[in-house]
Amino acid sequence: LDEVERYARDFLWGDSAERRKIHHVNWDTMTRDKTEMRETNRAILVKLSWRALNQKESLWVRVLSNKYKESEGYGRKSFVWRSIEEGQKVVRKGVRWTVVNGVDVSFWKDVWLLKRSLVDMSRREILTGELHKKVRDYWVIGEGWNMDALEPLLSTQMVSKLLEVHLAQEGSDKDSPVWTPDPRRVFSTRTAYQLECNEEILVNQHGWNQIWKQRGPGRWQFMLWLARHQRLLTNAEKKRRNIQEVSYCKICGQDPETQLHALRDCLWAKKIWFN
Repeated sequence: LDEVERYARDFLWGDSAERRKIHHVNWDTMTRDKTEMRETNRAILVKLSWRALNQKESLWVRVLSNKYKESEGYGRKSFVWRSIEEGQKVVRKGVRWTVVNGVDVSFWKDVWLLKRSLVDMSRREILTGELHKKVRDYWVIGEGWNMDALEPLLSTQMVSKLLEVHLAQEGSDKDSPVWTPDPRRVFSTRTAYQLECNEEILVNQHGWNQIWKQRGPGRWQFMLWLARHQRLLTNAEKKRRNIQEVSYCKICGQDPETQLHALRDCLWAKKIWFN
């Protein structure tokens, strides 16, 4: 594979056995879509985990759970179930729960009361026995929240916020997850992928697509692609790479030939834009 990649790089940048040319963009960026297949695969697993979260009583979830999920401390979990659990880690980053009866929501690990999980904001370390408790476990019927157990662990602000929440009876409507990375609160593989890659949700992919949709010679598209990566070989870039000592624009002779200068600010470039 390394040899195949070398041939691909040589073809793209025009390298030969006798001469090596400048590689404007590193290989990881060139092969970005391929090298991120792992994240794409995990995003699909996140979708599966999201469906399992919302369809707990469906036949396929019950079959997978009963057939593949080993009891805690007994044997090894199957690859299928371990994959779903990997997806659940990403789901936890993007989901916020609307609590109704508190049966399905983890009090400490899920995000439901504030914008972060309470385990990350507690005043002291949460013991393992408490860590897995559901919201419902801290609710006393007829009395409300078990403040004797919670007050030592929560800040004043958290306690005040908690007292505003009142749980319904267990037989009422269920707790529901909300997908926060999407403004519409609707789950999509795209937002899961962006969350997995730690990217901003509102990524503007439109510009990249427009480059390759332009009509004209491929070299035009390639130049625009290099420009968007800030990799045009201007005089300023050549000086930065120690190829030459002069960075000034040879056309106007006034300013350093940066990419912005060459494409927009040079007097000759302005003549093209305004004429």
